[in-house]
Amino acid sequence: MHLQRIQALRDALAVLDDSAFHFSDFVTEYDQENKCGTVCCAAGHLPAIDPENWKWVAYEEDIGNGNTRTKASIRYKLDFVSGNIFINLEHYFELDYITIRRVFSNASEPPSNDFFYGKAAHLVTRHDVIKALDVLIAAV
Repeated sequence: MHLQRIQALRDALAVLDDSAFHFSDFVTEYDQENKCGTVCCAAGHLPAIDPENWKWVAYEEDIGNGNTRTKASIRYKLDFVSGNIFINLEHYFELDYITIRRVFSNASEPPSNDFFYGKAAHLVTRHDVIKALDVLIAAV
């Protein structure tokens, strides 16, 4: 486990405004001029926390009637590891895949996610993720 990276994410989430966190999308709003994701899930904030390893990649999303909006996804500098974000997070944090899914997803993968399982993604808060990260940190 890469404790410093987990602690850095935890510390960044602790001072983040609630309005800048949304569990269900990497980046729900994107500031093209400043190259920053303004509202994102925990992983979506990694480019601000560790820009050497993560970056936002902007794209245009069709929102209907010929209109688009700029959104972004995140890319790991070692994206060749996998196109699967969870595998990239596994590599970055040096955690197993199931633990990564438990912290960064509310999906029902075995074992059941005891952090967020059954909680709708839009109801998962940054405080929920901080608690999950605190459990990992305490296990060291």
